[in-house]
Formats: sequence, C-alpha cells, structure tokens
Amino acid sequence: MSIGNHIANRIQEHLNTSNESKSAFARRARVTPGAITLYLQGKRTPKPDIIIRIADAIGVDVRDL
Repeated sequence: MSIGNHIANRIQEHLNTSNESKSAFARRARVTPGAITLYLQGKRTPKPDIIIRIADAIGVDVRDL
C-alpha cells in the first residue's frame, strides 16, 4: 500500500468515526475540501508539510498515519 493510500484510509477512518464533514476537516488541516477529495480518491498524495497538518487535524503523530 502506498503512503498516499494509507493516509487516505486514515482520513476516511477519521471522517467515519468522528462524523466530521470533509469541509470541516479540510479547514482544520488547512487544505481545500477538493484536496481532501483528491487524497481520498488516490489521485494526489499530500506533500510532507500537509501530511503533518493532516496528522495534527486527526490528532495523531505523523508516524501513525
């Protein structure tokens, strides 16, 4: 599994368990909702600085993504 797919799975897991909207999560991660959609679809892999922001928004250490 690629890093991008693993991160997408963690984002989807978070969205499913938290009932947070994609838009609200995107705001907290400081990315666009469109970017989150592309990550979830596997069409784009987030850059390292965005991976850190995603981990912070989920509330996990970046190594746990």
